[in-house]
Amino acid sequence: MILISTASFYVYRVVKSYDSMQILKIETFDSVWKEKFFDRKSKTIRLTSDQDLSQLRALAQTPGDKKRFRFAEISIKLMRLEDKNSSMSIDEILQSISDYKSSSDIDNDFSKQKAINQKIMNESEKFVQDLIASIQSLSISDDGNVLVYDQNLREVKKFSEIETLVKWAHLKNYNKSVESLNLAIEKQVKENQESDTQRQIIDLKVNFDKFLELIESTKQSLKNDFISVKDLKRIIRAIDKTDLSKSEWLSDQSAFSYRDSNTQIVTSLSDKFFEENADLSDLKDLAKNIKIVINVQVNNRYTNSKSEDSKSQKMTINYTDISSLTDESLIRKSSISNFKVNLRLDQTKIIYKESESREDSSSKSSSSQSSSDKSESSETYASSNERR
Repeated sequence: MILISTASFYVYRVVKSYDSMQILKIETFDSVWKEKFFDRKSKTIRLTSDQDLSQLRALAQTPGDKKRFRFAEISIKLMRLEDKNSSMSIDEILQSISDYKSSSDIDNDFSKQKAINQKIMNESEKFVQDLIASIQSLSISDDGNVLVYDQNLREVKKFSEIETLVKWAHLKNYNKSVESLNLAIEKQVKENQESDTQRQIIDLKVNFDKFLELIESTKQSLKNDFISVKDLKRIIRAIDKTDLSKSEWLSDQSAFSYRDSNTQIVTSLSDKFFEENADLSDLKDLAKNIKIVINVQVNNRYTNSKSEDSKSQKMTINYTDISSLTDESLIRKSSISNFKVNLRLDQTKIIYKESESREDSSSKSSSSQSSSDKSESSETYASSNERR
């Protein structure tokens, strides 16, 4: 009895000690992926925390794991743009858009999530374009301190509020300011309709100082991801100065060399171009992405006169058409590679070539001389035999 009781007590102590032990769980990339990130039922990514993302990143060892992590990271950042608990800065919104665009094939193996990602992308890009259009529609004084409106108009043209699912941190305040602006303009236009002795420009500064600060900070953020058409035209004006003596302005300095046949050369602007156009130094990194396509058309002509032997070339330049865009319009920097400069080189070579008639005559003369030599040789041989 004592032995049985002692043994039972010992077993009880052992069991209790095991129960109190902390169970250590060895986690792998696949286990965390299935548990926290990928919903196998819906075939989509779950919205997780930055801490979970850090954990998954640390477990990603193979190329396949790293690709799945990148897919999850980009998808989660996109989903946060429309998450009700999000409050995103304009920089964060633009960064999420840019990340997805630079890896647009990352979700090709996950069709359900790809549909979600593309829907959010469409909404986000629409938001950015609406915001740009809204800001450009507002007239601001040169010093950036006053919103102005032409009082000569006798009809109210309301500024549109921005409707979007994107959780921009300043969306509510921005729309509220636009609403207040519309009310102020409506009131002023009503006064204008009653009196024609008003000032030409209406000062709408009152209560809009914070709104102006928001507009300026948003413009600055947009500049980081966009280039104005005005700046693009600055680059074009400098490229227009290119001529056949400025081959050093191109990365491929042999681009203007004479060719034996029709050729296409793709090059870009060199450092020398920016040295001689120092006013474009602020646009150098962007302008280097512009493709310069040179189409060389070779026309060979032949002459039998050495004095006419010569070569010449003529260059013409044209660009991707941006004439429909105003100077204030913005172009996404990532799409600048779609803007192309096309150079056409028409090369003409007049090549001296001896005429065929002279060649034939020379050939016949050579043949006749050869026959004569053979005849003389034969006669000499016969005479020698006779003497012998």
